[in-house]
Amino acid sequence: SGAAARSLASLPDAARPVAMPALSPTMTTGRITAWHVEEGGLVGEGSALCEIETDKATLDLENQDEGYLAKVLVAAGDADVPVGRMIAIMCDEES
Repeated sequence: SGAAARSLASLPDAARPVAMPALSPTMTTGRITAWHVEEGGLVGEGSALCEIETDKATLDLENQDEGYLAKVLVAAGDADVPVGRMIAIMCDEES
């Protein structure tokens, strides 16, 4: 949508999308139960970014590279988020 495009256009050039991961071979959707970092917050490498509930378990999504959580795209509590959907934007510099 136009509003989403405008908000994404304001993100830093080094923005990296974070997609809903497949945390098991049979996972097709997940639910973010909690974000452990607020927008604008620094996330260390290996730190938990959010908590994801699957049909079998609740697991933390660990951040792969140090960076800042620029934008949350899927709110905590949103159910049936498909694997591969963008859930957040990370960036290297504080925005």
